[in-house]
Amino acid sequence: MRRFGPLPLLYALALLLPGVIQPTVARAAVGCEVVQYQEDAQALLDANPDNSATLDPDGDGIACEEKPTRSGKPLSKSDSPSATQPVTESKTPKPKPSARDAAAPAVSGFPNILDADVDLFWARTFAAGDLPYDPPADIVAFDDSVRTECGQADAEESVAFYCPLDETIYYSTEFRSIVEEEVGDFAWITVIAHEWGHHVQFELGVDVDERSPRSAQVYPIQLELQADCLAGAYAQDAEERDWLDPGDIEEALFLTDFAGDESGTHWTDPNAHGTPQQRVRAFERGYDEGIAGCDLDF
Repeated sequence: MRRFGPLPLLYALALLLPGVIQPTVARAAVGCEVVQYQEDAQALLDANPDNSATLDPDGDGIACEEKPTRSGKPLSKSDSPSATQPVTESKTPKPKPSARDAAAPAVSGFPNILDADVDLFWARTFAAGDLPYDPPADIVAFDDSVRTECGQADAEESVAFYCPLDETIYYSTEFRSIVEEEVGDFAWITVIAHEWGHHVQFELGVDVDERSPRSAQVYPIQLELQADCLAGAYAQDAEERDWLDPGDIEEALFLTDFAGDESGTHWTDPNAHGTPQQRVRAFERGYDEGIAGCDLDF
């Protein structure tokens, strides 16, 4: 079960209280000896920059350069992730439509226009990569609790999540109302886009699930930050299509920041999503660079 973040309903009410600052805490250092491949070390460095002294002692932004890569190709400075560099305002130009774009459906099966827009974004993206695309089976709202293939979920603890076993996005109706009324409608769509990102990960076989061949190579926090990046990539596309209203990106950034882990959450915690700074940085990477910045094969 992949959740949007550690936001039980009472904590979500704290959205009404601006200016909350979460202090950083000391965490045990992790070195190159715990990983097999350089890409895994890089992901650890991105998820926990406090380990730069052990993962990136020369400070060039590339972790554990002595480790082999999965591709066998030597590293170069261009492999340094954008997460270790300042976010810029420039965006990666979108490719011109190709003949494969015609394979993307023009109409979504989701009745809600906002859900449908996220669906069509991914339909176009998969079609452009010549990949088959199956949307989530459903998007289900619930009041108090809901039974899923991933187990029973309570609205006070699981306000929004994706269940890969039934390929469905679930959310608390009260949580949605709080987000839309106190932050904005695009903040809510950012929640949905994050959960849709987990569905995309599942479609591509990148998930912590026993059916995924890559499950042993992925930490949950990596999936969460990647889902934030994918939500940012959707936001970039929506903005380029003039779909957004003024202030929508600020709404998304505010909620993403607020949904960061509580202080003291270790990056190896199976429910870890990333600090507020890490989550915002991941969203901004997708917003600036599109899908190309999110480390997915399309």
